[in-house]
Amino acid sequence: MLNLVLGVLSGYRLEFLRFYIKALFFFNREFAKERERVENRREFVKVRRQQQIEREYNNYIEWINRAGRLTFISMKKIHSF
Repeated sequence: MLNLVLGVLSGYRLEFLRFYIKALFFFNREFAKERERVENRREFVKVRRQQQIEREYNNYIEWINRAGRLTFISMKKIHSF
């Protein structure tokens, strides 16, 4: 009788162990996917920020150049009279 009880209990333990191992692999795979998504998002944000900085820099340089051209044109008009 005791052998029967121990056999049933060990069978349950074995099934629980199988379930536990499958769950660990599943969650590990899901966490790996989530980590990959986070890394991809972080890289995307980094690239977008760099593009934004470059656009702002180019706009600033263009603004300075336009001001310089306007100053040159206005000085030319003042001195041509």
